[in-house]
Amino acid sequence: MNTLLIILLIITGMAGFFIIIRPAATSDRKALQPKDIPGSIPATGIITDFYKGGGKYSQPSGGLDYVYKMFIGLEITDQSINNWEAHTYEFVRESQLNIYRIGDTLHVKYDPADKKNVVLDGDFHKRYQP
Repeated sequence: MNTLLIILLIITGMAGFFIIIRPAATSDRKALQPKDIPGSIPATGIITDFYKGGGKYSQPSGGLDYVYKMFIGLEITDQSINNWEAHTYEFVRESQLNIYRIGDTLHVKYDPADKKNVVLDGDFHKRYQP
């Protein structure tokens, strides 16, 4: 009787473990997806600030690098030569942190309804994909 109870507890514990871990891994994968803005307009942005603005994540794919949520402050210039400040957050592998330097120019896209809503343009810059 005790052996059957122990086996049942082990099976129940393993099932509970997988029921909890699976959704957590899926939510990490969704959280690390690069953001996009439908109907966005291309522009350029000069990096004015760059620092860790969030957590350190293990790669869901099992890679050896850690992934950091990085704050990128930008001076945006649109095609009409209008300028404004904005910022975005990007997930960056630890080994690729040296790609971003203050003063570098990036291709970005912004929301015409809210110019402060900016993302990196994935057509020009390789973005982290979990």
